[in-house]
Amino acid sequence: QIENAVTDDSGSQQLAILNADKLLDKALKQLRYQGNTMGERMTAASRVFTKREAVWAAHKLRNKIAHEDTVKLSQQLTRRALKSFKQALKDVGAL
Repeated sequence: QIENAVTDDSGSQQLAILNADKLLDKALKQLRYQGNTMGERMTAASRVFTKREAVWAAHKLRNKIAHEDTVKLSQQLTRRALKSFKQALKDVGAL
């Protein structure tokens, strides 16, 4: 279970979100969703996402982690993001 990997360690929470985002992007590429960026591929796949806003929020959180040094994550926020990535992976048939 992806969301069960969450610990109190902020670094591992950030890594879990980065890896889940990377996994979704890899799935979108393999399924040939068009776009030069993950955002473009997510837009191309948006009609299949059952929780569009949630997966976009998770991706935006990933971007924040990747580009800002001071991101603090709660376990609740981390679990929500990982759950959103998991649902998106199910939606595209990768899980």
